[in-house]
Amino acid sequence: MTSSDIDIIARRHFLTLAAFGAGAVLAPEAAAADDLSLLETFADQAARLDGRPVFWLTRGREYVIQGSSVKPVYDRHVISACRVIKQPDGGLKYPYVETAFATMPGVAEAAAQLQSPVTGHSYPNPIISPVRLTLWISPRGEITQEVMLEKFKVESHYNGTVSLVHSPAGIPLLASEINVQGATPAGKLALTEMGPYQADPSRRAGGFTPASREIIVVRDAPAYLVGAGVTATMLGIHPSLKFVSLGDIVKALTPVEKVRYAGWMQSWERMLDAPENVILG
Repeated sequence: MTSSDIDIIARRHFLTLAAFGAGAVLAPEAAAADDLSLLETFADQAARLDGRPVFWLTRGREYVIQGSSVKPVYDRHVISACRVIKQPDGGLKYPYVETAFATMPGVAEAAAQLQSPVTGHSYPNPIISPVRLTLWISPRGEITQEVMLEKFKVESHYNGTVSLVHSPAGIPLLASEINVQGATPAGKLALTEMGPYQADPSRRAGGFTPASREIIVVRDAPAYLVGAGVTATMLGIHPSLKFVSLGDIVKALTPVEKVRYAGWMQSWERMLDAPENVILG
């Protein structure tokens, strides 16, 4: 993939999301053709209207960008479980558990060490233990979260929005944008994550709507990838699919994902019910 390809992809998503905030957002009381409100549409597409858990499987490539140079870094594999819980004020509680690991671009097997395409140096594979977190979404679609993970000395502050528009075909398109500011042992963290959802409301049945999303993550490249004192941007493009059952998502996993996720998935219900903001396993 060339820098122009990356630029086209990034511009496409940034313009799409910019349109969500430029007068195209519908008011909650007129949110969707099937009379779902903004937050009900979020619950329907991000999880389920009946509050039962769902799985998300996300695979995508991460790139490092320095000027006109664009290099693939690794392929990220993420699995998450989530549900939505309606709150007395009309907002939503969105607890979720997720874990992730990486492989070299185009390589099926996960290795203990990955190699930077910029410095050529090896670094530990960023395998993330399952993390139990909660987002709070106000009746107006405002997202907030405060995270304190003492085990890894991580502190972060999330804020963002959920917006709704209609596609030309009349299908509701939901976009969430989350900005993160935080601190980790490796330094400060600044990340923007944007995730347009798309679902076909005509397929809604039994409280579950098949849905997909494409998450765009933009952040500063860590020093171990590009060298100390070097400025570069990371861009992640991660298509995601939603699954209603454990059996469905297991069928979709690659062999290496099954190895990584098998033990975690057996206890995902316990993890969703765990205390706020904990690292499990």
